[in-house]
Amino acid sequence: FAEKELELAREFQARMLPAPDIGTDGYRIAGRNLPARYVAGDFYDVFRYADGAVGIAVADVAGKGLAASLIMASVKSVLPILASSATVADAMSALNMKLKSELSKREFVALALARFDPASGTLTVANAGFPDPYVVRGDGSVEPIELSGVRIPLGLKADVRYDERTVAIGRGDSVVFLSDGLPEATTSSGDPVGYERMIAILERTRGRADDVLAAIDALAPGPREDDQTIVVLERL
Repeated sequence: FAEKELELAREFQARMLPAPDIGTDGYRIAGRNLPARYVAGDFYDVFRYADGAVGIAVADVAGKGLAASLIMASVKSVLPILASSATVADAMSALNMKLKSELSKREFVALALARFDPASGTLTVANAGFPDPYVVRGDGSVEPIELSGVRIPLGLKADVRYDERTVAIGRGDSVVFLSDGLPEATTSSGDPVGYERMIAILERTRGRADDVLAAIDALAPGPREDDQTIVVLERL
């Protein structure tokens, strides 16, 4: 009975995620979410702003299993509303205040939030304790989107002001968001994949989501120890 309940929870969680492939004339988004257990603490979301911009959120809730998935559902439900009326950084700060009042001391959410303007190709990112996203240029070079300032995960401390950074995404460029379950996956030799090897994988695969996951599986063929999520935005 308990396994059946978890299977139902996983099916419901999967329905909450956007379609794995979203495409328009100006951009394409591929999202993949691989849970370590029945239900995941990782999640991603794609939503529209009123002016035609696209919102992308990728997050990792502390812990795994059902409790983490419930926090994920709460964040997913409120994030587009907060983002619609604020800058990326202000939306992140508002979400942090909400979670600080709701979560326990051991619960928190690492999250990257981005706003992409398909017309101009500008991408604005705020980051709360999530791995740096990467820009994969059309020539195959890889650049991390690093932010200065406070990057503490959401829900740990009140009144945090987050920074944001805007980068130009050219036609043929991609932006890759990935949870730490990918670079921290344990290889067959017992060491983590690591971020240097992750960059090499992005260079080799040009950031294509399925090719990145296949490369990680080849290096770390054992059972997943952590949720793995990758979202790739490609400007066409």
